[in-house]
Amino acid sequence: MKNWIITFTFLALAGLFAGCGSEGTSNVASDADAQALADYEAALAEADAMTEGYEGE
Repeated sequence: MKNWIITFTFLALAGLFAGCGSEGTSNVASDADAQALADYEAALAEADAMTEGYEGE
C-alpha cells in the first residue's frame, strides 16, 4: 500500500511539473516588431544588391 502512495505522489508531481509553464511554441517572426522586420528585409535586399554580379576568385 505504501508503494502505491509513493508511486501516485511521484507521478502526480511529475505531471504537475511537466505541464507548468508551457504555453506552446512561439513564432519569432509573428512576435517581432513590424519595423524590425522591414529593416531586416531592407538589409537583405541591400546585401543582395551589393553582391550581384560578384563571382569570387
